[in-house]
Amino acid sequence: MQKLFSRSLALVLILGALGLAAQPEKPVVAVLKFTYSQQNRNLDKYIGGVQNQVESGVLGTKRFIVVERSAIDQLQGEIQTQEVLSEAQVAELGKVLGAKYVFLGSLDNASTEPVYYDDNGVKKLRGYKANVTFQLKLVDVESTQIIASEQIASETGGLFGAKETEGEAISEAIGAISGLVEIYIAKNLPVIIDILEIKTKDKKNTKAETVEVFAGADAGLKPKDRLELVEVTVREIRGRKVETRTPFGELRVETVTGPETAICSVVKGGEVLLQKFTPGSTTILAVFSGVNKSIFGR
Repeated sequence: MQKLFSRSLALVLILGALGLAAQPEKPVVAVLKFTYSQQNRNLDKYIGGVQNQVESGVLGTKRFIVVERSAIDQLQGEIQTQEVLSEAQVAELGKVLGAKYVFLGSLDNASTEPVYYDDNGVKKLRGYKANVTFQLKLVDVESTQIIASEQIASETGGLFGAKETEGEAISEAIGAISGLVEIYIAKNLPVIIDILEIKTKDKKNTKAETVEVFAGADAGLKPKDRLELVEVTVREIRGRKVETRTPFGELRVETVTGPETAICSVVKGGEVLLQKFTPGSTTILAVFSGVNKSIFGR
């Protein structure tokens, strides 16, 4: 990794030219070049498409800035002497790139399978279905800890969704990866949001009806998005402070009023919110996962 330090200045200049040298308002994410098993060199031709879809998934959340591929490729090409980097090495790469989080992955499989149908006892080819599977790891640069490591499988096709050619089936499976990455991010990197104030209450003054939250367009919020209301408690266990978040309600984004603010209606938990919230509270918060689905099934 000594080369990394000798090349850091050059990379900082490159990133400055890309507009990333100044501290951005959105967190910066670097998606490192994917690896694949040397025993299956056929996967090499799919690496670029898979990586593009991972980047698209990150950008699709509207919460992050993604480092330009050219800067990452140049740095990785200079310092990578082995196929697998340690978490500490990945974090060091992230620091040079100005990233808060680093994604790295390995492509495990990209295969097709014929789909047949029965035509009066005669087996005929309908088309092809595909499976693209890869391991996606998310590393926090500051702590060097792995936040998440999961295998993601994108499968397309079937009897009525089969594609005419194997290439079309693989392309469709790769194209579906961005949506799966958005779900991965929603699960592993939810946005913790402060509630600024209760804007309106019901006529009986017994529950909150609308609130203003300290998150807006920059956090990827859109009208109709759902936020989970949680109460935070902190306990000391064996000398460590342990935080617990207990869900008690739900907000619905009505209007995004700016880059950092939005107005939400209270769908559930208005009574508890009115009772326990005070301005500047750090114990009553909202959590945005990015998945636009009510936690109460509505």
